Order: sequence, then C-alpha cells, then structure tokens
Amino acid sequence: MYRRALLFTLLLILASCGGGKSKLFMPDSSRWTDQDVPLSELDTVNVNTDSLNTSEEMKKLFPPSDSLIEGRPVSFYMNRGDVSVAAKNFYLLRLLPSQDEPTFSILDSLCSKNDTTRPFYYFLFLRFYRLGEDWTTEPEVLPPFATSYSMDFVDEFYKKLEMPQYRWSYPYWVEMLSLNKFSVDDIRSYLIQIQTKKAKKLTKELRKEIAAFADSIVKHNSQN
Repeated sequence: MYRRALLFTLLLILASCGGGKSKLFMPDSSRWTDQDVPLSELDTVNVNTDSLNTSEEMKKLFPPSDSLIEGRPVSFYMNRGDVSVAAKNFYLLRLLPSQDEPTFSILDSLCSKNDTTRPFYYFLFLRFYRLGEDWTTEPEVLPPFATSYSMDFVDEFYKKLEMPQYRWSYPYWVEMLSLNKFSVDDIRSYLIQIQTKKAKKLTKELRKEIAAFADSIVKHNSQN
C-alpha cells in the first residue's frame, strides 16, 4: 500500500510539473510546432557549425511553421529512438550540413526500410536540395540517393509527388535523376523497366506516371 501511495504521489507531481504547457500529441494535431521540442534532450556536442552562411540560409528557408509531416506532428519523430540525433538536429537547424558522416547518414536514411521514419527523412532530404550549393559544391552528392529512393520505393515515390505539400518538388526530382550517371544509352526505357518491375502494385495509372516522369527526364536532358 505504501508503494502504491508513493507511486500515485509521484504521478501527481509529474502531472503538475507541466503546468499550462502540457500538451496532448495527437497524430493529426495542427497545434504543435517545433518550438515545443525539448532542445536540452538533444546531443549537440558534435554539431557541425562551419558555415554561418548556411545557417542564415536555413533560417530563411525553413521557418518554425513546418510542424506537420504527412499529418503527423514532428514530435512523433523527435521522440523516437530510431530517428538519429543528427536528423533531429538538422530539422532544428542545429546541424549545418556538410560533406561529412552525420550529413551522409541522414541522406542514406532516405532509403531506410523503416516505413514509419522514412517520411521524416524524405522531408529532410528535400531540405538538402533546397539549400542548393550553400552546403556542397558537388552537384552529384544528392542524385545517387534520389535515384535509389525512386527505384526502391516506386509506389511511395509517385504517391508523394501527388501530395499537395510535395507537388512543387516534381521538377527537383527530375533534375536530380537527370544528374545521375546512368550507364545506359536509352535512359527512358531503362527507368520505365526498373520502376515497373519494382512497383508493388502496378496499376494503369502508375504506368502512366512512370512513363511521364521518364519523358520529363529525357526532356530535361535535351535542354541541358
């Protein structure tokens, strides 16, 4: 009985500590913002801070209003142990990307087999692209990751391109795949062959989307 009473007392103390700031994190919450993330819980010892220009550009491009990722509050990902500290810090603008191990670990996670965390890494991957050459002078850094993702997660790739929050990225994906060095003469046929083969559910509509995307890459290449 004493232990139960003590436990109950502790629970009451913990519940009162939040005061008016306590929140209920619902999957479809629209009230959560990244300002609610407990910054003190993140490891910042190895944060890369080698570029003030990149830092300023990140603040301009990525305001705190980015609070939902495909309907889930960012806290959903921030509170997960299977999301890297580097990824969390990059979202919070505390890790400045560079051609180093922490950055490449985030990029590599775009192709993670973890269906739950991959949307977060997809969101971050587009941030890398939007930063342009502010963090890398080598344009060939992103294309291999973009190509692997579009080939390994075909259904998901086209589904995201249809989402209102990601439609703007269509030409970016075209450009990234166009920059990849394919060792084939007929890129269009190659892309269609690989994506139709790896699609989990190859519908008539998906076939059209694959062909249209391949045509966009061919067109992009002919104009450059």
